Amino acid sequence: MIILKQSEFIPMNNNLIYDFYYKVFNDDKCIGYACISINSNNMLYMFIDDKYRGFNFGNILFDLLIGEFKKYNIKKISILIDKDNIQMRRIISHKKNFKVIGNINFEIYELFL
Repeated sequence: MIILKQSEFIPMNNNLIYDFYYKVFNDDKCIGYACISINSNNMLYMFIDDKYRGFNFGNILFDLLIGEFKKYNIKKISILIDKDNIQMRRIISHKKNFKVIGNINFEIYELFL
């Protein structure tokens, strides 16, 4: 079972500012973190630790974060994905109503809720 616990700022490798930061728990173990922005660019960022990948936690976390956006009546979100991030691309490919804006290193997925 995945639980989101709101957290203070989580340092990341990008320069984006998010409105909400979460630590992601399975039982009592922190298995990753996630962030969403609802005030400026409706962005989503999530990370699952390598040793917890392959157990469907990414799909569950993604759906929980989509639920957070829906609380604020957000109709479209953007997700920046490294082109080598096959897991995240797979999660989004199972969703409907998205389009991809690509460049050399990254793809931006616009997902319509």
